[in-house]
Amino acid sequence: LTPRHMAGLVAVLEDHDRGRIGVEAYYSGRQFLDDNPYRTRSRPYLLLGVLGELRLGQLRLFVNAENILNVR
Repeated sequence: LTPRHMAGLVAVLEDHDRGRIGVEAYYSGRQFLDDNPYRTRSRPYLLLGVLGELRLGQLRLFVNAENILNVR
């Protein structure tokens, strides 16, 4: 029941004085479904996320957004 095709990509841009920002993307291909009476195979899907850090003196602010496309 593992997807036949999977891929992931994470990219981060960092400035040592100001902070960093990153993007992550994960792709899962079709896979067989056991306990679904309506379908035998799933649809491929893409998960996107964004993360960031902002440095303000000794204070650091973090933001992390997962599953931006609201995949279910």
